[in-house]
Amino acid sequence: MQKNIWEFYVDRGGTFTDIIAKSPKNTFHIHKLLSSDQAPVQGIRHILQLPPSQPIPPCIVRMGTTIGTNALLERKGAPTCLVITKGFRHLLEIGYQTRKELFSLDIEKHPTLYECSIEIDERVDASGKVIKPLEEEEVWRKLHSVKAANIRSLAIVFMHSYLFPHHELKVKEIAKELGFTCISCSCEVSPQIKIIPRADTTVLNAYLAPTIQNYTSSLQHSFPQASVSLMQSSGGLVSAQKFQGKDSLLSGPAGGVVAVAEISKSLGFPKVIGFDMGGTSTDVSRFDGEYEMTYESEKAGLFLKTPMLHIETVAAGGGSIIHFDGMKLQVGPQSAGANPGPICYGKGGQHPTLTDANLLLGRIDPKYFPAFPLQKQPVQEAFANLAKEIQQSTQRPITAEQVALGAIEVANNHMAEAIKVISVSRGYDPREYALCAFGGAAGQHICAIARLLRIPKIIIHPFASLFSALGMGL
Repeated sequence: MQKNIWEFYVDRGGTFTDIIAKSPKNTFHIHKLLSSDQAPVQGIRHILQLPPSQPIPPCIVRMGTTIGTNALLERKGAPTCLVITKGFRHLLEIGYQTRKELFSLDIEKHPTLYECSIEIDERVDASGKVIKPLEEEEVWRKLHSVKAANIRSLAIVFMHSYLFPHHELKVKEIAKELGFTCISCSCEVSPQIKIIPRADTTVLNAYLAPTIQNYTSSLQHSFPQASVSLMQSSGGLVSAQKFQGKDSLLSGPAGGVVAVAEISKSLGFPKVIGFDMGGTSTDVSRFDGEYEMTYESEKAGLFLKTPMLHIETVAAGGGSIIHFDGMKLQVGPQSAGANPGPICYGKGGQHPTLTDANLLLGRIDPKYFPAFPLQKQPVQEAFANLAKEIQQSTQRPITAEQVALGAIEVANNHMAEAIKVISVSRGYDPREYALCAFGGAAGQHICAIARLLRIPKIIIHPFASLFSALGMGL
């Protein structure tokens, strides 16, 4: 590794982008700004005090990003075609036919990520023996029709290709000749048994590939002299050129898990639960001497087969919107995000959030936000209106402060339940663990969470609000 150059550890979250910079003199600088496509570049320029016209000098950039997660959740990936063995066109629509709520009449069915699918008349048996050879002419003809539909991203999934990959690789070769730019083969992406998670993982990789490629290309353009690497869902760093969509979903949170493990070990805590509460969501994890991994997971209706750190997520963050649904007070899953953000930001937010509730109750001191003045008056008005709405519906008197406190209690219970999922439900007693709080909003809630779970010890690092960024450098 080069010496005497700057190192930047970046976590581009859904609401904020956090940057920790290590100078050639081994001093640390921190910067937090609202997330945008250019936020990492702007933050690094701010630390280095560089004008826009001056190029960023040689440096090391290690980054975690939510770019893949956002594209998946918002369904903003590339138009993708699924190329699959004849007779299995509807495989991913049928799936496992399992239902989370067995007796619910309102069955939630996630739409497929791919825009179209084509079947190829080939077949390999369970031992890897070819039953029906691949006909190249058919492949050329069908892929040509896909290209004519202006689709450039392909997911190639054939039966038992983990044993006999040659058919998939031949289709990939033909697709390249036809000009397809993003091609994912299941024999390369997830060469393992079980076709549904193998297919879902491959489709996800193809769906996110253009978005990931555009993002990494823009990073390399912004940092032409830098060594850029990105955090994977497994907790390991990889060069920007090798970063894949299937490994991007937990890119940011993985940095926090690494930081939890390394910092807790250095402080003499062998067992620790990580509690990362940001602006949009809360991620919890468990460390007991070694990283807890999962190799099969379900994300956004997809059954994925790729290594990931075991992280449980709940839609409760500082920007989570508080609302009354006519029967009870709800917190999230909608978030005010970075723009417009909570009402107290003064950027046009109309709905009260957890951050607003903490401000109203005096748990946030506006004097500590000189560069970002917080506005309390519109927050008081918003909670007064919400209290009036609840009172009219329930015919019970309630104050704005009681609404704010109730919302905080609802959120705390949601987050405590997430911790139980990774501990109690798996046979681990949370009382034997320390609770490591990080993320910009964690400090406001961590004592209540520890009290609910009877956890005796809490760790709050000086860089707690930039902890995931810190993990990129450990």
